[in-house]
Amino acid sequence: MKTLLVLGYAVIGLLQIAAVFAGVALWMDVPGILSWFLAVLVGGMPVVGGIVGMAGAHFAWGWSWLGSFLLFFGWFFVFLAGAFLWEFATDARHPTTT
Repeated sequence: MKTLLVLGYAVIGLLQIAAVFAGVALWMDVPGILSWFLAVLVGGMPVVGGIVGMAGAHFAWGWSWLGSFLLFFGWFFVFLAGAFLWEFATDARHPTTT
């Protein structure tokens, strides 16, 4: 299971880097190596990288806005659901008495 999670994380990360690269290449019209350099710089900024990558996936790849949003910010909802389920499961096993 751990290997599957690491592999999934790596695939999502590569997709995010490629989407930021596509966005930078589309808007700035610079050569490939410079686009990759700028994509790494921009992609390293948490909010800005997410927005540029989301727009890159939408405009350069033709993805829907929802798909682009979920590529960059979907992890938050997965984490939130996991935290909720974990809390629910641990409360069910260890009920508190008042």
